[in-house]
Amino acid sequence: MTVVSEYFDALARRDVEAMAELWAPDGDEHIAGQVDAVGPGGVREYFTEFFAAFPDFALEVRSTVTEADRSAVHWTAVGTHLGSLWGVEPTGARVTFEGIDLLEVRDGLIVRNDAVADTLSIARQLGLVPA
Repeated sequence: MTVVSEYFDALARRDVEAMAELWAPDGDEHIAGQVDAVGPGGVREYFTEFFAAFPDFALEVRSTVTEADRSAVHWTAVGTHLGSLWGVEPTGARVTFEGIDLLEVRDGLIVRNDAVADTLSIARQLGLVPA
């Protein structure tokens, strides 16, 4: 199993500690419009908050393409908004969204992830913007 597949397996299980272990100390996690986190601590902090907001979060990897030390992962996710996140109080809404992550791995650890998730779909499903 590759580092990237281990990472997404841990993400699907909502296992923040297993996710954090796969990051380089100075690894850069950039999720457009959501977070810029550094290293295992930053990843742990962000996803602990995210999983508290969506405690039933479920993720499915749709496709992965790998070339040398970089992988692109297309995924879909669902979850129920039961906790505060991004300044938004719980709505109880069930959301479905998708995204793409571009990860770089060096020496068996993730050193960079540039991710884009469809936050407009999330905002619409939470009732924050018109459909």
